[in-house]
Amino acid sequence: MSPTFAGVGVLALIVLIRTFLSTALIVEIEGRRPWQSHDRGAVAGGKPGREPVTPSGPPRERPDRR
Repeated sequence: MSPTFAGVGVLALIVLIRTFLSTALIVEIEGRRPWQSHDRGAVAGGKPGREPVTPSGPPRERPDRR
């Protein structure tokens, strides 16, 4: 069985589609791009000099423990 240009083209197309879908799933599930850091304490956007992402809104009050 010898490879043909059509067979190699189909294989390349399948690889591109799988790569796109894998990347899209990571972005959708984890909320980050695959090349960004996994650390929660990392700088927002993966770029130095930016502030870390913090939740918006007023701080939560702790219930009194009596």
